[in-house]
Amino acid sequence: KDIHSIVRKYNDAEAFDEYRRLWMESYKLGEVPDFPIQLDFELNYSCNFQCPMCTWSSESTAGMGKETWFDFDVFKEVIDQGVKKGLKVIRMNYINEPLIRPELSKFIKYAREAGILDIYFSTNGSLLNERIARKLIESGLTRLQVSLDAISEEMYGTIRVSKFSLDQVTKNILKFIEIRDTEYKQELPTVRVNFVKTDQNKHELNDFIEFWKEKADGIGVQDLVNIMKPTIGEHKKGVKS
Repeated sequence: KDIHSIVRKYNDAEAFDEYRRLWMESYKLGEVPDFPIQLDFELNYSCNFQCPMCTWSSESTAGMGKETWFDFDVFKEVIDQGVKKGLKVIRMNYINEPLIRPELSKFIKYAREAGILDIYFSTNGSLLNERIARKLIESGLTRLQVSLDAISEEMYGTIRVSKFSLDQVTKNILKFIEIRDTEYKQELPTVRVNFVKTDQNKHELNDFIEFWKEKADGIGVQDLVNIMKPTIGEHKKGVKS
């Protein structure tokens, strides 16, 4: 689906079109705004997966517990100042697992009510239970992206290193879509599933697309730029606390 067109329907059309124009100009290194159009937040320094192609497979989270989490009052200050200066879109994570923050929906709701047009994040989907799903839908989140990278349990266990199964995460995603469509009867947040293509999983890409093409709103396919060692398949399985 044309995801941005869906998000546009839930915004002031003129303001949203200007946001997309400015975003594309910036993306092409054309027009440079005085203030960033988009800010990415890392609200917690933690992830419950240890995927070998991600920096979390080699970083330590020692001493980076709740006392280091991004403060809500600081977030509000950044949003309030940003909106005044032209901030249009925020991403609620960079490389962490954002659903570890139980009050994530509070951050999203504040930003949406403050005037942010587009709010999204990427997740591994393991914590996307029904309670959290409803909170996210009600918060004003516009886009949800779930990283899967596999269509078989065997490949998922190799790439998405955790205690969770592909079946569990798939059920979480499908239930999220069902709740959004049937209970709330709305199109937001849109749901995109992501596949990072590697030498190990590329043979599953076509089946991945076939499974999700009638279920998700979008499918993202990316090529791995492998800067991490050891390579996928050689990594010792385990999850950091």
